[in-house]
Amino acid sequence: MSKAADLLRQAEQLAQAAPTWADLSNALFDPIEGLLTRAYPTRQERQEFIGTEQFKRIQELLAESRKRQGLTEGATPQKITAFMVHLNSKPANGGRRAPVSFEAAPSEGLRNPSDGD
Repeated sequence: MSKAADLLRQAEQLAQAAPTWADLSNALFDPIEGLLTRAYPTRQERQEFIGTEQFKRIQELLAESRKRQGLTEGATPQKITAFMVHLNSKPANGGRRAPVSFEAAPSEGLRNPSDGD
């Protein structure tokens, strides 16, 4: 089984188990803990995967979940991820944090700018 096919199988299982569409989205795309992010750690790998039939089907799973649960009703995740905690913390410079897409997430993972370096 190819890596993409295995990820689709896992995504289908997540779609059945996720309590909300937001939880499904986080389980798939969270830039730190997401299934797809861990499977494709580099930007190039993610860009290549986005063009596959498996990724299109994963997007359909998410759309089906939103349709079943309702856009607003399913928008509040029940599981809080490390990335969500990071986004909700106050930036050291007093500014706003920008959302990070699955494709644009850095290969080496995210870090808090207030940690120095």
